[in-house]
Amino acid sequence: HWIFQSNPKHFDLPEALKKAPAHGNVLTFLVTKYEKEIVPGDTVYLYFAGKRSPGLYATATVLTCPDKIPQEDYQQAYATDGPHPWDAEETLRVRLKIEQHLDPRVTRRDICEEEVLATHQLFRAGAGTNFSLKPEQADAIKRLIAAPRALRGH
Repeated sequence: HWIFQSNPKHFDLPEALKKAPAHGNVLTFLVTKYEKEIVPGDTVYLYFAGKRSPGLYATATVLTCPDKIPQEDYQQAYATDGPHPWDAEETLRVRLKIEQHLDPRVTRRDICEEEVLATHQLFRAGAGTNFSLKPEQADAIKRLIAAPRALRGH
């Protein structure tokens, strides 16, 4: 299990996810580490960082091993501040199948209220793209996803 983080300075994940159903619910995502550990069939939780509506927006399944995979054409419209070094052809990406759009999202606040998640490196350091999850952390995320978020008032 993994969390893949999207930085709003570089990519508008929530808007791209809205368009994903029209494109087979397939999204490519940058791989900056764990390229040997991320394999087809793995579960990924897609997290949007930043100050505007941070949280988990979708669950996905890894379809490919990390490789020099180009971004899906439709994703180009959601790059938010021009070309990046990772736009190069040699950049490693995986292709993901979006399994569940989380509406409403699981907020950062909800996540950090879970003791087992509050200490996760994503929420301590914040920098990075790919983060591994221990089984108990993945279980906590599954519980948060199953909880009725609309009634929580966050």
